Amino acid sequence: MPGPVNLEEEWAFCLALAEQSGVPCRHLGPQDMLPEVNNLVPRAVLRNHRMIPVARKHNVITLAMADPFDVVAEDIVRFRTGCTVQRLVAPAREIEEALRGHLGLGDPVLDSILEKIPEGVDFEFLAAPEDEQKQESVEPTAPIIQLVNSIISDAIRMKASDIHVEPLEHTLRVRYRLDGLLRTIVELPGRIQPATLSRLKLISGMDITETRRPQDGRTRVRLEGREIDLRVSCLPTYHGEKIVLRILDPKTVVVDLDALGLRTADFKRLQNVLTASHGMVLATGPTGSGKTSTLYGVLKHINLETDNLVTVENPVEYRLAGINQVQVNERAGVTFASSLRSILRQDPDVVMVGEIRDLETAEIAVQAAQTGHLVLSTLHTNDAVSTIVRLVMMGVPAYMVASSLLCVIAQRLVRRLCPACRVQQPVAEIHSEILLASGHQPPLTDYTASGCAECNHRGYRGRMGLFEILVVSDRVRRILMTDPQEEKVLDAARDEGCLSLLKDGLEKVAQGATSLEEVMRAITIRNPGGRQCSACLRTVPPELAVCVYCGQPMRASCPTCHHAMEPDWKICPNCQEHTPTAFTVASKGGVMVLSQDPCLIAEVSGILQAHGHHVITSSCPDQALAKVWFTKPDVVLVDLAVSELDPAQFSTALHSGLGSSTIRLIYLTQKEPSRDFPYGLEFQADGYLLKPVDPAQLLARLGP
Repeated sequence: MPGPVNLEEEWAFCLALAEQSGVPCRHLGPQDMLPEVNNLVPRAVLRNHRMIPVARKHNVITLAMADPFDVVAEDIVRFRTGCTVQRLVAPAREIEEALRGHLGLGDPVLDSILEKIPEGVDFEFLAAPEDEQKQESVEPTAPIIQLVNSIISDAIRMKASDIHVEPLEHTLRVRYRLDGLLRTIVELPGRIQPATLSRLKLISGMDITETRRPQDGRTRVRLEGREIDLRVSCLPTYHGEKIVLRILDPKTVVVDLDALGLRTADFKRLQNVLTASHGMVLATGPTGSGKTSTLYGVLKHINLETDNLVTVENPVEYRLAGINQVQVNERAGVTFASSLRSILRQDPDVVMVGEIRDLETAEIAVQAAQTGHLVLSTLHTNDAVSTIVRLVMMGVPAYMVASSLLCVIAQRLVRRLCPACRVQQPVAEIHSEILLASGHQPPLTDYTASGCAECNHRGYRGRMGLFEILVVSDRVRRILMTDPQEEKVLDAARDEGCLSLLKDGLEKVAQGATSLEEVMRAITIRNPGGRQCSACLRTVPPELAVCVYCGQPMRASCPTCHHAMEPDWKICPNCQEHTPTAFTVASKGGVMVLSQDPCLIAEVSGILQAHGHHVITSSCPDQALAKVWFTKPDVVLVDLAVSELDPAQFSTALHSGLGSSTIRLIYLTQKEPSRDFPYGLEFQADGYLLKPVDPAQLLARLGP
């Protein structure tokens, strides 16, 4: 049906839709374009469904829609944001104009950014290269210069750690990394891409004529009286050069030791370690876990006028007052190892090595720790215990590690919940299952981020660390000298109060400082505990009453008091605590139902349970795959209306898992099956069912 041809007819059409649907109708204006709200929903979804969020108050989102009967669009927004949706009818033309303007598909984006730049803004580049002085003949108020200045200054004010300027097919996307996660700020018209990228390369001292190879540069800016360094990287991509600016703001990184998020007991243990005159302290974790920030906090804590503190870094990102910092330059022969040798002849008291990358650097660091120096460094390992084993495996003798190592700090970064808008909620089922299967008791409650004006509707404000502090005691040293095995070191560390990263995270979830979702995102739970099934000899999670592979009964243990229990008991007779038996296999095979439609889930579950099938439900593709690992159902029913569902990716992940390659995959669709069936065969689907589901066809698909 063709749409209205003019504004009057379009408004009359909106009024008719509003009357028929029972929702209000109004025009959209510039005040309705809220970037912090629109970033909650993927932009492709907004375009496809012709809708735009225009307001958010507490836990309610007002959604302007061209079609108020589009329940799929409403469900997508509710699922992505966790908020209640309040519908509003608006003319389709105004919604499309808002999307074009606000999502960066037209000139209004550039105009709106330039309008926000105040006159005489306190922002200037301090380290502009000489080439810029020769080439820049334009006025300092030129639009491109103002645009670049605005992008950088806004990122600094929002405390972003990185700025990503990415050329796409038709637009130039600008994203900020806020609290560890990237967030799209604006998409600019593609026609200004060359000028914007050239300006960024020019101010960072890069060759603007070179577009085929990566380049690195640096610059410094002054904003509101503060001097901030920018490290710039340029990488050629398919649609053009992508530029990433790392914002090196000492005020956001160099913090006091007591502000890192350490538990009181761990803080005291670390303080005691730092009183030593010699030895080695290592900070470990993956890239971006805050290792350097922790060592800077340590340096700030022990920086005394009576001591000589020297660092060797690659690169020197933050300049610390009163500390001698050495920049690695491998082309000039200035490496970690060579710099460390020279530093030891400079009468240092404390030496920080940016990273231990090879055996040579490790040996010199260990020797320095044994000859009267306090050595700080980083290492890329998953946890504190594996760090000790890594040094031994690198070739450092175990007796040297035992005599020099004082402490290992393993850490991760998680986002801190906004205290003004956090909402208490029950622990998600999938999180409880994973924690119980790994031998950990889930917290009694969880929190979720709802978003408010104080946190810019993100639900989080800043980041905090999860820590695992392993102090090398006499017992640990004896183990390293006699039998340096990871399990024995771990047992000794746990007995002496070393809390794992996961347990530290669970404590902070219980305190409301962060959410369980953040902890599970930051920490990979490895090698979940379990027992061997006597029937199929496979290892299964410890709290399951039946083997998830062969269905044979097994004795389970209570997760609270570890009392042995029979498979059919649901309450421990010893401590009266509930023990999970959710995965007990029924008389017929299990069926996974993946859908975000509660009516469809209830309808299908009722049919299956009435005929003796065990039903597992999920509303998220990732959660569904995790549950498949535990339950191994015979059939997976997938609703094609699920948002974020990529049929090809889901099918590949499902059929590539251990023990899940034979699981049948059936899609539920509202279209004619004949249209989608060839599409499904490409993604290894075993069949289609038309919605609403016919019970006879469903049972026939499942088989006897």
